[in-house]
Amino acid sequence: MRKKGIVLLLILGVLLLVGCENEVTRIPPEVCKTATEWGEGTSEAPYISFLLDGDESTLETMDIFKKVGDSFEGYYVTVLSTKGNTIKGTYHTDDENPKYDITLTLSYSPPELTVKITGKGPLAGQKFVVEPRPD
Repeated sequence: MRKKGIVLLLILGVLLLVGCENEVTRIPPEVCKTATEWGEGTSEAPYISFLLDGDESTLETMDIFKKVGDSFEGYYVTVLSTKGNTIKGTYHTDDENPKYDITLTLSYSPPELTVKITGKGPLAGQKFVVEPRPD
């Protein structure tokens, strides 16, 4: 009886590991299928790019460029994990500034993608509504 219990625990452990498929960098499919480039480059609708790996199945980074006055501010988000419509990562504005933790929550209602940002730094508390870029 004891051997059966150990075998059962091992099988359950393997099933749990398989069931916890690493979703570390998956992009929400409806967003990726529509476009990887979004926005107009304004302060309200910045350029948002989803940068995928070579086989276009894994989200590696994101770029967010928004207009501030006569110039653009660029933020490069390193994607650490995704789950459903939530992306967690870090970003910084340049080498002299610290890295900030960030969470982006995406919602898609064609043709608009809404990106709500929480975390630290200059992007914290911002919300953008963008449409696919035509180019």
